[in-house]
Amino acid sequence: MDTKLFSIYNDLLAFANQIEIIDAHEHLPEESKRVKMLVDFSTLFSHYCIGDMIAAGMNNDDLKVIQDPNQSIEIKWKIFSPYYNLIKNGSYCRSARIAMNRFYGKFDLTDLNDAIDITEQIRQSNKPGIYKKILEDACRIKTAFLFTNDNFQSNFFKFVDTIDHLCYLRNLDDLLKASDEIGGNHYTLTNYVDSLGLYLKQKVDRKVKGIKFTCAYYRNLDFQQVPTAEADRIFNKLSAPSGLISDRLTKAISNEDVIILQDYLIRRVLEHCEQLGLVVVFHTGLQAGNRNNPQNAHPGPLWHLFYNYSKLNFVILHCGLPWLDETAMLAKSYPNVFMDMAWVHIISPELSVRALNTWIDMIPKNKIFGFGGDYMVVEKIYGHLCMAKENICWALSEKVANGIMSESEACSWIEHLFYINAKNIYLG
Repeated sequence: MDTKLFSIYNDLLAFANQIEIIDAHEHLPEESKRVKMLVDFSTLFSHYCIGDMIAAGMNNDDLKVIQDPNQSIEIKWKIFSPYYNLIKNGSYCRSARIAMNRFYGKFDLTDLNDAIDITEQIRQSNKPGIYKKILEDACRIKTAFLFTNDNFQSNFFKFVDTIDHLCYLRNLDDLLKASDEIGGNHYTLTNYVDSLGLYLKQKVDRKVKGIKFTCAYYRNLDFQQVPTAEADRIFNKLSAPSGLISDRLTKAISNEDVIILQDYLIRRVLEHCEQLGLVVVFHTGLQAGNRNNPQNAHPGPLWHLFYNYSKLNFVILHCGLPWLDETAMLAKSYPNVFMDMAWVHIISPELSVRALNTWIDMIPKNKIFGFGGDYMVVEKIYGHLCMAKENICWALSEKVANGIMSESEACSWIEHLFYINAKNIYLG
């Protein structure tokens, strides 16, 4: 290894390790819920690692055993260990192993005794204060953004809510549930859109910082302009369905009409967000879990929204991976578009470093959020953060070694990616 490059890398990593972090994307439960969970060694290898195990051939019956908190450690280990050996060198597993080593003293699981030992340690540690110990003390995270609709009281966490379900109306039952959530009875489209605006205003009053759309899990991201008359026609089918009373709740409109109405409603939500100063976040790229349609998550069609709502800040989650170059072009072209590397570092460190080398060349340093753990298991955030620091520092050290920038300029990039950019966009 190039001695000069390695020296620069170590200097940058030392700098990254002493600054505060803003974690731009998490899915953690409230700590009071976490400490009530019956955790064991397999907890560290849930969320993402499970997806790799399924890809390696784990069947549904074995998956249920692994995910059963009441199952014996012996049975779990017997099922888990063959798949662990197939995925242990992957980056999903590496994040878990880094965390396991930091908090429970083992980088690897070699036998049942290791699984039992980790289980005992994680259960002893699963008590009030675990979030502070890991997030604030070990990770030096100043604040974290939780993508959850469970907006509990917290000085540490900030919230981004998901509202896809309020725009995805298939039948009267969906409409009634949405109306119950946002408040009011909705017999006209205009009334429903107005209520969505009041609902979003309430979220702003509760300190929600942004709105997330997860449509890419079930449809493409091409949201067309829809005439109000057309949307009104479809909405009237929902609010006043015909037929027997027993059929009215679940009588569905066509899939085509569902998408047309959703296109219309999402654009109205964006108008409300623009007025309220809410950040809008779209899931793009690789979807969590298995057997998804990746083409649904291509970020390219979102350009229509970026263009039409130029005063609204958009965040492209996961940088559109694997469409990293296309996403970078969007961030380069539109002042209101930002890229979030949440999840990207543990999908592939190699891709992350390559992408960063390109992005540093082509994108202003205020356009990228460098870290979001994107986890439900708090320990794994530490492992992910370690990998994010490694990736970012490697990419920057190459630029310094090649004379593209100075070490002080690289440190400025580190501060922007890990703290300044997410703070400026979400917190102002």
